[in-house]
Amino acid sequence: MRAISLFIGLLSCLVPPAWAYWQIATIELPRFPGGGACGMPIMAILSLAAIGACFLSIFAVGFGMLAFYRAPRPRSWLRVGEVALLALPFVVAAPFYGWVWGWFDA
Repeated sequence: MRAISLFIGLLSCLVPPAWAYWQIATIELPRFPGGGACGMPIMAILSLAAIGACFLSIFAVGFGMLAFYRAPRPRSWLRVGEVALLALPFVVAAPFYGWVWGWFDA
């Protein structure tokens, strides 16, 4: 389980940014008549990549917690740090989307 969680955590840090880079490199942006380009497709691609990283991170944390609870006692604090590191993509991207979708409005 620990190897699976680490593999999924690695995927959450590598695959969505690589996919976003590939999509942005191959996209043809809509052009305005006076010059310039619309950046909304790039924003959508980056948003999808961050959401994908969040979901992969959640799965990695789930497998990491399962492996942590299956480990014999006493459990190492390094394992706690490892699970916390697996949650990093979710911790970084989720508040941003909460702000974008208006969850933090008063």
